[in-house]
Amino acid sequence: MKRILVLLCAAVLLAASGLVAYRHYKGDRLLSVQTGSMVPTFSAGDAVVVRKVALNDLRVGDVVSYKSPADNRVVVSHRLISVDYKTGRLITKGDASKIQDLPIPAWLLMGRVYMVSPGLGTFLDWLHKPAGLVVLVYIPSALVLLYEFRRYSRPSSGQHYRSYNFR
Repeated sequence: MKRILVLLCAAVLLAASGLVAYRHYKGDRLLSVQTGSMVPTFSAGDAVVVRKVALNDLRVGDVVSYKSPADNRVVVSHRLISVDYKTGRLITKGDASKIQDLPIPAWLLMGRVYMVSPGLGTFLDWLHKPAGLVVLVYIPSALVLLYEFRRYSRPSSGQHYRSYNFR
């Protein structure tokens, strides 16, 4: 029974990893929300899934994600309040903010937010810390190695197999 449970957990993790990898290959991005600038739509600690979208498919009111003009390692997810198709400039604003953001060029656009997962961002942040690495990589690896070591160090069951050399 214990073996079935372990296999089931491994299958679920493998399927989830495969799904995330496939969606990433298709252009989706899973992002952790770090601030409360979009409350009540989503909050710090949530996760959003961003899907690539063409500029002409955007509509005012969509929540979009883009790389910050000041630091391209920072991703901002705010509501689109204006699109200038001629210049390719977007103007966004956080739902919890009173003022709009500075215009951004369309080439910084990552896509439109199409799904929010409450609380998942906290877990994603934890995965990037040493504790997450230990719990999800080192400990399972050590358990697999221990299991294999014990399995191969057990005395033989007495069954011997002969190799026949046919010519």
